[in-house]
Amino acid sequence: MISFETLPTLLAVVIAPCIVFIESFRALPFNAELIKLRKHSTKSVSVIRSSRISDHRKGMVIPHYARLILQSTCLLGFFLLLCCSVFTLTYLATGYLLKTDLTQSFNSFLRVDTQISALLVGTLYAILRTKFTDSKHSKLDAYSRSSSFLHHLSLNYKVVRELAFDLDCAVIPKRDQPSPPPVFVSGLARGGTTILLEALYSTGVFSTLTYRNMPFVTAPYLWPKISQNYYQTGEKKERAHGDRLEVNFDSPEAFEEIFWLTFSKEQYVQKNSLAFQSRDKELEEKYRKYVNNILAASSSTKTGTRYLAKNNNNLLRIELITAAFPDGVILVPFRKPIDHASSLLKQHQHFCQIHKETPFARKYMTWLGHHEFGENIKPFEIDSTFPAAAQRPAHSIEFWLHYWTVSYRKLLDDHSHQLVFFNYDTLCNSPDTQLTKLAALLDLDPDKLGRFAKSILPARSYAHDYDIEPENVSQAQAVYLKLTQAAL
Repeated sequence: MISFETLPTLLAVVIAPCIVFIESFRALPFNAELIKLRKHSTKSVSVIRSSRISDHRKGMVIPHYARLILQSTCLLGFFLLLCCSVFTLTYLATGYLLKTDLTQSFNSFLRVDTQISALLVGTLYAILRTKFTDSKHSKLDAYSRSSSFLHHLSLNYKVVRELAFDLDCAVIPKRDQPSPPPVFVSGLARGGTTILLEALYSTGVFSTLTYRNMPFVTAPYLWPKISQNYYQTGEKKERAHGDRLEVNFDSPEAFEEIFWLTFSKEQYVQKNSLAFQSRDKELEEKYRKYVNNILAASSSTKTGTRYLAKNNNNLLRIELITAAFPDGVILVPFRKPIDHASSLLKQHQHFCQIHKETPFARKYMTWLGHHEFGENIKPFEIDSTFPAAAQRPAHSIEFWLHYWTVSYRKLLDDHSHQLVFFNYDTLCNSPDTQLTKLAALLDLDPDKLGRFAKSILPARSYAHDYDIEPENVSQAQAVYLKLTQAAL
């Protein structure tokens, strides 16, 4: 049995938490906050010593600098506490794995020789880490690695996501005002969910998760307040899908699924598929709190106060969402079946290549709960024809057309009274008319929503030269006809 009394074993247990501590320290904005603290401290001292500034003016300015100094000090303390917590958890986990005795791991953590070893190992690693990232190019690579590490820490570990949510709920101010009916955009990927999300968000009425909420998505109130002083700016760029849609840090995105992964992953994430979720009162209450936290963050920044979410996986939990928000509206866009299936096939092939070339991209998509396509594909468990992803020819148009047919057929048969179907093709052909209808449905200013019409591009039509069984095409067209008849 391994003993902690030996120096090599002690060092082995210490190395992992030291690396985690240093990488966390590098990923968090310690340096920027220290610079701000020094700047505010210097200015406050200059004001106090100045003979040119009246006592009255000093009395107004000094409290302002005192608040800024206190804010920076608290943030630095929080960052340091986070790093130390990560160090402690990593040390105990490593010791437990080696010794299978958590008590002995904890006792060894408190020993002086452990602290000295950690100091020496951490210092050595920090020196080497800095030495190998001195050049400009290396610094850029290091930033990328640090950013990846922070995402791994905050998204990969359930305990971190749960802790972030609990802290968010603890500091949230009480909100007494009622919220307008929320809007949920959901459907199969590539069906127009993103363009609907962006159109609604452009009105300024709605609040939703954006790239600014990453990576601590389960703390939508607290994390933006901590990170707002380090916001990056950037021009919009086409997203990884290569579908003409451009995004930047302020763009809305489908990050809500991280909440569901945190509190109900075992209910629906299977080995090769995603199962449908049933009612869960405790989960519904947590979800209401989460939405409330997002709205509270928007209230503090004076942005939209009506909740908006795009989440394709919400098709798995329609009953749960309608129970949590009975007045909510669930919008389900759809498009011509062969065009939709062709787009899904193209994206599946595209992301399979990305996942092979960039393993982190596959991990990132898994952390976000995106299993629509790529090497981590997990289709909905709609019927017995989708028992296991490994047994399905997902690289064929037949698979995607059948998946489209059974998915929308199920929505029509089981949930048509709870959903509002929205024709993506009609939106692209007549954006002004469709946006006017949508504004009336959601009680929005038609002029505000109508301004987005110029941003809507014609739908892509794919070459229909596939060898598809006529029966499959006929079934898909029958479902499409029912959708068009039921659509807004």
